[in-house]
Amino acid sequence: MNTKLFLLAGAFSTLFLFSSCQKDDSKDGPGSTNNGSFSFKMDGALWEPKSITSARLVKAEVAEGVYTKSLLIALEGKDGSTANFTITDMDQSVPDGCVGLGTYYGLGSVTEENSTHVGNIYSGGGLIITESNGNLVSSMTGSLEVESCGGNKVSGSFEFMALDFSTGEENVPFTEGKFEDIEFTEL
Repeated sequence: MNTKLFLLAGAFSTLFLFSSCQKDDSKDGPGSTNNGSFSFKMDGALWEPKSITSARLVKAEVAEGVYTKSLLIALEGKDGSTANFTITDMDQSVPDGCVGLGTYYGLGSVTEENSTHVGNIYSGGGLIITESNGNLVSSMTGSLEVESCGGNKVSGSFEFMALDFSTGEENVPFTEGKFEDIEFTEL
């Protein structure tokens, strides 16, 4: 069940990674770009974006009359790392303009009771970091909160425990996560 969610998120992330958008390297303060702000602490250290390289809302009909909306945000870190942030919202009706407000759970926290789902595909959210040395760190347990989404902008907060692929241990905390007024394009 969780494998299918991970595969769906991976498929959308892959689509997202190969879709380019103009970069904006300017900054007004910690975590901010001309396209809103995105910041979090990874294992206690502030992760700062150099730019938000892409932000897209992808809508798809996954079965007849069953729709999903995925918000995909790609960022480049000041330290040479990259971050890919995903929110997937399953909806039983025609998709509206944005993902729904509320709580989305990480891959390791999603259950039938706490997440909207269609078959084995669940609503959820996550963050994957590719460090400058190539190591992957991926969120597992925890959640994110979409606080506002409209007018092609999204804001919210998140906290996850992440899996460090180099050690195989879920021991990297992503804390104090915040994204504010991230402007996205609808596809």
